[in-house]
Amino acid sequence: MRRHSVLRAVRGRAGIEVVMQPFGYRAIARQLGANVPLKLAARAYAVIGGVIGYYTDMVDHDLPTRLADFDRWITTRVLSPAATLHHEATTLLAEDPSLTAASPTLHHSVLGAIANGSVTAGKIANRLRRSVSNLDPALKRLVAAGLVIRQEDPIRDQRPTYALADPFLQFHYAILEPHGSLVRERDPRRLWRDRLSSIFDARVRGPVFEELARTWVRRHAAPATLGGPADRVGPSSVVIEGHPHELDLIVTSAEEPRAADRVILAIGEAKAGETVGATRLRALEKARAALGTRAAHARLLLFATAFADALRKEVAGRQDVQLVDLERLYHGA
Repeated sequence: MRRHSVLRAVRGRAGIEVVMQPFGYRAIARQLGANVPLKLAARAYAVIGGVIGYYTDMVDHDLPTRLADFDRWITTRVLSPAATLHHEATTLLAEDPSLTAASPTLHHSVLGAIANGSVTAGKIANRLRRSVSNLDPALKRLVAAGLVIRQEDPIRDQRPTYALADPFLQFHYAILEPHGSLVRERDPRRLWRDRLSSIFDARVRGPVFEELARTWVRRHAAPATLGGPADRVGPSSVVIEGHPHELDLIVTSAEEPRAADRVILAIGEAKAGETVGATRLRALEKARAALGTRAAHARLLLFATAFADALRKEVAGRQDVQLVDLERLYHGA
């Protein structure tokens, strides 16, 4: 996010505004402490993202240290209407003059659409019942404000997708905003346990983990892991047996300027909420075959919080398959 007020982070409103980029997920994990389980670090990051103030003053320096404490923490420090963070996303938009001067309701609607799975301009427009041309200025303002990221497809020109720039925005617009009345009327702990935790897994943990995978490829993966130096990294799609399939990431080399001519170094799938087995590997193998000759030597990258033992044994001798678990995601290349 482009703007974050130092004084606002401690709920002062005197208005010293500085440009502050969110910390990376590895740096944020260190904020939780050296002994915090990586599963907990990934979950906390999916809730409050990379702004350091969200881990200190805005949660009253109360952070979970065990997985068993996560539900208590999220209901007290984020879900509760009395929590400072509960209203933070709304405040961010209200304090940005470039967004309040023109259609603030539309900006909230666009962010909500993206958070709930409408990630192309066409799908956002359909969800909001507007034309793409009518929606375009609002999308551009949100990108310029640093709240939305435009992601280019590495193998297709003019096929961008959109994502929210920080996990906290994803959490707000997938959980807090659409379920605000329920949170106000019911016990947040019971609501989280019975309903919102499953929505969190599908609409927050999943998309955030996919972006962690792309970030790892851009910032941390060794060229030997990818089959060469990565030039472009982004989501894409492929048609397999007549049906379109989304790909969480494609990595291309820098040899060709035209997207259609680029060599595909790697393709990847990221799954946060399951123990990944051979079925996911078979799907990536089919995707590689469907992409044709330019993906003939592409590495297959699987990202997960857990892998089946049978899959680990199967790929042990394969150079074209890379398994990236949380230990490797946070500490390896």
